[in-house]
Amino acid sequence: MVSRNTLDDLDTFYYGFPIKIEKVEMMYDKIKNMNLSDLYFRAIDEARVLGKRIAICTLIKDDPETIKLIDDALDALPCAAMNGFTPKEYEEEGRKEYTLVNKFSKVPQNNAHLCKRAADDFYDYIFSLYEYINKKYNIVPSLKKIYKQKNLDVKELTKIDDYLWAHKEEINAFINENPYKFNKKELEEKEMFKDSITFFNFIVVGFEREYTEVYDFEQGKLYMIKGVRTNLDEIIDKDDLPMIISTTLIPYRGYITFNGFFKTAEIDFGNDMKETILKEISNAIKYYHL
Repeated sequence: MVSRNTLDDLDTFYYGFPIKIEKVEMMYDKIKNMNLSDLYFRAIDEARVLGKRIAICTLIKDDPETIKLIDDALDALPCAAMNGFTPKEYEEEGRKEYTLVNKFSKVPQNNAHLCKRAADDFYDYIFSLYEYINKKYNIVPSLKKIYKQKNLDVKELTKIDDYLWAHKEEINAFINENPYKFNKKELEEKEMFKDSITFFNFIVVGFEREYTEVYDFEQGKLYMIKGVRTNLDEIIDKDDLPMIISTTLIPYRGYITFNGFFKTAEIDFGNDMKETILKEISNAIKYYHL
């Protein structure tokens, strides 16, 4: 038989929820004098932690009254598998989450990327910078040719890309040397790359027909960006919004695009945070240029 102190020890819940509530007391008073009460209490505690009650039904057969008392008690207790919510609260949070997620803009995108000519020129510009920097600093020794090349190793390019945006003064050096003989207009477009913004906590918050909404929570700025060759709703599932990404935003031909790379953070925003983000972006100024 389990003593009151033993029950208190069993039910010192992970989230510190007090056990002295009426439905828990009723369950305890019913089970404490039953045969195998210790086994039952352990099964109940396991169900409370894991949110699975099938073992209880298997143990306590043909006693619907006791099973109901246990179900009522468990319904009143926080469950670790339900993020510390009671089952009812967890269900309510699920409904709230569904409502909040659908408040983020998810308009099917069309023309939310650069045109083919602009995209081709963009990659010529950025790949020439990669090749210039890689030759100069030997970042990826095995990668000899980048400019005008296709099917390159993304992981290798990422290393060079990281170096470039951390050392934007190299853009000036490139322009001064002009190793690939770009014309004046092309060099001017390259020079604007110096106004790029690299950040590790951008939040993708919405898809519009011609733009993807990317929010800088620290600065309170909502950037309207273009993909390079692809609409970003083809890469990021709309049901995953909001999503934290790290990337570099780049001004280019009157738009904001990005460097072609982004890393995602596996963070699940709670409902309170989703509400905060929605409030923030509703008041944020939209930036179409850097």
